[in-house]
Amino acid sequence: MGRVSIKVETKVDIPLLNLLSLFKEAEGYTAWSPFCKEAKEIKKISRTGNLIWLKWNLPPPIANREGFLIGNGFDRLTENGSILLTSQTIHYVFSLFDWIHLIIK
Repeated sequence: MGRVSIKVETKVDIPLLNLLSLFKEAEGYTAWSPFCKEAKEIKKISRTGNLIWLKWNLPPPIANREGFLIGNGFDRLTENGSILLTSQTIHYVFSLFDWIHLIIK
């Protein structure tokens, strides 16, 4: 299985907290992420990071999907006026044992 990376840079004219809440509150993903039908925070990993479960109902011929993502946010406002948000599927971050341990810890 391959790896896909996407870098997005944009300027938005909304309050910063409103923007960050889109990514921080997993249950809200269904309102803005296409085809996302369910989302749930499984574990808060750090003050700015969490493990979430997502379910996508995709159009045929693509099969529906479920997945776990680890998301983190990094405050770089002082350094260069930006905020970095990252998200990766867990199989790139942890082994199966590691993520099960993370969930039950």
